[in-house]
Amino acid sequence: MLIKAARDRSSDIEMLEHLASTPGLGERTVSRIGQEIRNIRAGQKGEAEAAYEIEFHHESSLSWAIISDLRLEF
Repeated sequence: MLIKAARDRSSDIEMLEHLASTPGLGERTVSRIGQEIRNIRAGQKGEAEAAYEIEFHHESSLSWAIISDLRLEF
C-alpha cells in the first residue's frame, strides 16, 4: 500500500538555478550552488530507482506500507 510518494524537488532546482544567475555572486558561491543542484539531481535519481523497485513489488500489498521521505529518530 502506497501511503506517501517521494517528494518532487524540481521547484528546489529551479530556485537554485535562479539564485545562481543572480548578478554579483562570487565564482565560489555559483560553484557551490551548482554542486547542490547536482546533489539534488543525483538524489532524485537514486530515490526514483529505489521507489520503482519498492512500489513495483509492494504497492498493492496489504501487508506493506510505503512512506517515502520519512525520518524516524529515537
